[in-house]
Amino acid sequence: MNIRLKLKAIVLFSMVLLLTSACGNAFANGKSLPDFGVLFNDDGEQICNAPNPEAAIQQINSGVKSLAGTNVKTLIRNVGYGSEVLYYPSTAGSTIGWRTIPDEIAEQSFDKAWVQRVTKYMNNCRSLIDAGVDPLRLQGERAKEIGLRFIATHRMNDPHGIKDGVNNPLAGEFKVEHGAQYLIENKPDWFFDYVHEEYRSYKLGIILEFIDRYKDILDGVQLDFMRHPLYFTPPHGMESAHLITEMVSQVRQRLDELSEEQGKPYYLFVRVPSTIRDAKWAGLEVDKWISDRLVDVVTPALIYDLSNNMPVDEFVELAKKSGAKIYPNIILGAKYTGSRPIEEVPTADSYKTAEVSRITPELARAAASNYWHMGASGFEMFNWTLPLNTLGTNVQAALGDEKTIRDTSKTFAVTPYRENLWKDVDGKMPLPLPAKWVGSGSGTFDLYVGDKLKAEGRKKPDYVGVRLGLINVKETDTIELKVGDEVLYAGSAAGKLIPVTGTSSAVPLKETYFQIELDNLRVLNPGRNSISVAIAASDSARTVELTEVQLGVLNH
Repeated sequence: MNIRLKLKAIVLFSMVLLLTSACGNAFANGKSLPDFGVLFNDDGEQICNAPNPEAAIQQINSGVKSLAGTNVKTLIRNVGYGSEVLYYPSTAGSTIGWRTIPDEIAEQSFDKAWVQRVTKYMNNCRSLIDAGVDPLRLQGERAKEIGLRFIATHRMNDPHGIKDGVNNPLAGEFKVEHGAQYLIENKPDWFFDYVHEEYRSYKLGIILEFIDRYKDILDGVQLDFMRHPLYFTPPHGMESAHLITEMVSQVRQRLDELSEEQGKPYYLFVRVPSTIRDAKWAGLEVDKWISDRLVDVVTPALIYDLSNNMPVDEFVELAKKSGAKIYPNIILGAKYTGSRPIEEVPTADSYKTAEVSRITPELARAAASNYWHMGASGFEMFNWTLPLNTLGTNVQAALGDEKTIRDTSKTFAVTPYRENLWKDVDGKMPLPLPAKWVGSGSGTFDLYVGDKLKAEGRKKPDYVGVRLGLINVKETDTIELKVGDEVLYAGSAAGKLIPVTGTSSAVPLKETYFQIELDNLRVLNPGRNSISVAIAASDSARTVELTEVQLGVLNH
């Protein structure tokens, strides 16, 4: 079918839905939601890694079975590779492997090796589909067999790897045919602008298609607004936000119709920016979606990085009246949040090994502790892959029950919001870290600690300490560190700086660490705490940098 005819049909169908839709979830509104357990979002590109259909089927089966007996009760699966090419024979969108990128074009790519890897993967997927195997259905059926709920997710705007534009293997037919016609202005990447009805209809057509295709095994769908959160040409997000709300309403309406037809609930999940303010900037009326119960489960998230201190409580407060649930994101990556373990007595040998941009169980436990304290109902593990590896097993174990992590080691961190795509009202990126000062400077940072360390009858941790990551700070400098009004240290840096010699894939880097034990736990309040840092360089022209602020709680 010609793509323009597709669009006309989709527009007509969408208009009918819009005329008949009621704003709100007719089936579930006002009703309590089940315990979804840990949400495991299998967002990675692992579903077709095997070289032949037989091996792929075995890989999918064993991957899902690795979740049996864990705290994971809901499996979420991306219906496509990126957002343009889909893992099933599609008429609304483009099936994975719908075209072949000529070798001469691949040779000119900004990343030839990436194009070759993606092309090989897509060929594997197409072979699987051509052999009559539906990888999404297979994964969903295995999930149902072990008692999991199955949710299909779709990326709403994903410029992953599209620097080659229409020549990119992840581009679908719509992008190839329309080129730059519907793109957001003044952005280097290919973000589609949802102000265009044709593009909204195209996306809605895909969503309605996979809902109906998999309605027998689905328990709901997730709209992923965090791959990536830019939907209108800035600064027109709020004035156009109703257009996306109409789309969410139409998806909700279709799920309600299915609920009546099938006699079972279908839930609507969304992944959204980490604050209501950021969501509004992006053109997402998340507060309205929650208040009107258009959505059932909301996952506040950053794009690439774990956060210890997203203001999840503002989402929880909105959800109290409508009955929606808040499941914050626990992502695999820690690119901007340092992941080196905190030791009780660190030495130069402590930081000789490489630092990888992956979270640790200690970071995950701290984030879980914080968000439970803010009122979260549960958690979504995002960007993890199957089968569950050792790290994934440890993290899911930490996310099941607050009591199980009470006396475990945790690393609380000030999270740099480094990957935001937007600017605040002052025209500056809202980055608490890194902080740079010429000669001398000071800053106060919010550190959320959800753990009640000084609760009556509570075992005292074996060690609690604050660690600072530093660049260009010398032994001749002075440092002052305060928690609240309590001064933990004020004096020379001599003998206090521990060199970091191991390589790191994290951003920003650290040259040295400065660490001080915190004996008086009464200065730490459950919730938000202030950490004040002042550095005075012995050379007034030298720039010093604070890149990391973390609190380690160790229980042996």
